[in-house]
Amino acid sequence: MTEVTFSIIIYRFLSEYYKDNMQDMKKTIFGNRYNYFLELTEDKKFYFEIYAKYVVTNQVSIITNLNCIISEFIDISENNPGYYETTWEFDEIKEADFMFKIAQDLFKSTYFIGYLEDQLDEDRELGGWNSCYKF
Repeated sequence: MTEVTFSIIIYRFLSEYYKDNMQDMKKTIFGNRYNYFLELTEDKKFYFEIYAKYVVTNQVSIITNLNCIISEFIDISENNPGYYETTWEFDEIKEADFMFKIAQDLFKSTYFIGYLEDQLDEDRELGGWNSCYKF
């Protein structure tokens, strides 16, 4: 068995394992002025979103497509329009799961949360935040 064949077998096994064991993944993170909700769901494809809730007014927004979020995941100069949407869509669970794990790691950083919350204050002042999502 060649190394390539072995890699293909492992890839197929892991893909089937992830499909069979996929449950919606959700994580709530408590910041200073905002709380955050990371969500990875499946409906034929895999969908990843990050929500922020301003704790003073309970205003909510999906923030996955903010530049300060996108830049942590990809090189902004890359031409990948999918990352500029509020919901990121993936065909493969491995990539979606990887993004979810990166997000969890990001939100462990108090420096990142402080920087993000300053950006969110500016974004919220521009409008478009509402209270339609509860977490």
